[in-house]
Amino acid sequence: TGGARVSYARSTGEVGDESQETADPKRTQFRLSPMAAMSWQLSPKLLAFVHWQTAFRPGLLEVTPAGASANSQRVEADSISMIELGTRFGDASRDALSASASISYSRWSDIQADQIDQAGLPFTDNLGDGRIKTFEVQAVWVPWGHLQLEGSAFVNSSRLAKPMPRFADANERELPNIPHLGGRIGATYAHQLDGRTTMRLNGALRYVGSSDLGIGFPLDVSQGKYLDTSLHGRLARGPVGLSIDVDNLFNERGNRFAFGNPFTIDRQDQVTPMVPRRVRVGIDFSF
Repeated sequence: TGGARVSYARSTGEVGDESQETADPKRTQFRLSPMAAMSWQLSPKLLAFVHWQTAFRPGLLEVTPAGASANSQRVEADSISMIELGTRFGDASRDALSASASISYSRWSDIQADQIDQAGLPFTDNLGDGRIKTFEVQAVWVPWGHLQLEGSAFVNSSRLAKPMPRFADANERELPNIPHLGGRIGATYAHQLDGRTTMRLNGALRYVGSSDLGIGFPLDVSQGKYLDTSLHGRLARGPVGLSIDVDNLFNERGNRFAFGNPFTIDRQDQVTPMVPRRVRVGIDFSF
């Protein structure tokens, strides 16, 4: 398989104060983002594949942080290229056991990232170049007809390899918002009790690893590292259904991936909490 995306972007920016000159207020960008993939059917149930793809985001004209000498600055387009190698065994739609595993390597150039200035106002800046290595694995097992078990996990390793001069202190630091590891296990049980009655139960545990909110002070705030749980059940008879859902079963507390209030970021106490334990009971009718 092969293909490409052709992108043409023309942007115009203007600073409100006409007495100040802007840096590159107009810009035209033309990019070709190719992709290619190849797979080998090694056996009736085993498939190997390789996948390569690129993408980019256009640059822009950005207002500089408060207190800077200039009023605007040019933010370069960033681009990413990724290659992935993997294998798949079986098909979850027809086989009792199916699984897949892959490794990937990404090169991210001129990373565009959200920053916060001293006044608490957001702006966009180029961090530099980054590298991301990822390993992923997942499996689905149906030990018998009514029960399905599934699990997945990933491990990430990221680095800011070539930082811009103003981020030189962050050289070789991990990229923000990319957790070290994570995983999920789940189970689903579905059973036809009689000709008109069905029961379905499912539950899941998901772990989100730690990462940082951003690069450097005041964005070097830890987040993640929490366990999220859920249980769901539904009993249906004819057109009537009764359901019960429980989210965050153990009432876990954690800091999710988000900025929160940018005007208090200098306190480094940004917390976007998980939803507390929540129970929902519902009745539904079909017509």
